[in-house]
Amino acid sequence: MQTAVSVHFVSTNVSKCLCFRCPVQTSSQCVSNKVMEIKEALSKHPLVHEDIPGVYCGAGVATCSDIKPEYECMCGKCVIFPEYKLFNFQPMGHYCRDGSAK
Repeated sequence: MQTAVSVHFVSTNVSKCLCFRCPVQTSSQCVSNKVMEIKEALSKHPLVHEDIPGVYCGAGVATCSDIKPEYECMCGKCVIFPEYKLFNFQPMGHYCRDGSAK
């Protein structure tokens, strides 16, 4: 296993992220509200983790409390996963619940 990973919390990774379509988040009103404001959120520099419901592998635990972490996780299907070799780090999914990759 590698010793460190830093998934960059930047707009290019937000655009690749599957979190917006993930079953864990699709029924969340909080996520839905944030997605409606995503253009404004992406205009901030640096990006504000609390404003963007995604890239949890880099940003950490979700700030929305109405997500459903008991649902199937899509992290392993995301292009960010192999790009950052996240299979070498923990957790290996459900970053929205368990925090960023370490």
